[in-house]
Amino acid sequence: MSRAFVVDASVLRAASPLKAQGAGCHAALQAMTDMGAAVVLGHALKPEADKHANRISARWLRTQISKKLFVKAQPAPELVEAVLQACDAHLPPARHPAVRKDVQMVEAAHTTDQRVLSLDDRMAADLRPLVAHVPALAPIHWVNPARHAAADWIGHGAPDHPPWTLAHAPD
Repeated sequence: MSRAFVVDASVLRAASPLKAQGAGCHAALQAMTDMGAAVVLGHALKPEADKHANRISARWLRTQISKKLFVKAQPAPELVEAVLQACDAHLPPARHPAVRKDVQMVEAAHTTDQRVLSLDDRMAADLRPLVAHVPALAPIHWVNPARHAAADWIGHGAPDHPPWTLAHAPD
């Protein structure tokens, strides 16, 4: 069975085999295509992807959609509410806008295969302490293709890898 991945706009913006940070992003997207893995789209994710994709990743996204390699995220309003309440109670107010902006990625991951590709390590750092208050966040894999061997992981079917989940401290 192929996996579905939430792909953050940061990965789409950076994906290029010619840039140091972008090479890992590009390789991860290519691995998704090679494995027949789906991209997760949702009401807020697709417009964000369209807005931030570069030429390479925009072509990749069009190919994924034309090959029907996408899934639509289902709403999870209870999770969103729990994350936002935990954010308000346990994170510094300066971080609230960022969590509110990106909560749709967590929602989409929660309702699909719990896999996120993102360069935003700060968001992962914000979400990790919330796991104690919102246990549904724990199994979500937050993988940075510029730091992790994401393409290899995807190529092997993106198996559970606890160190990359929100339940664990960053490596």
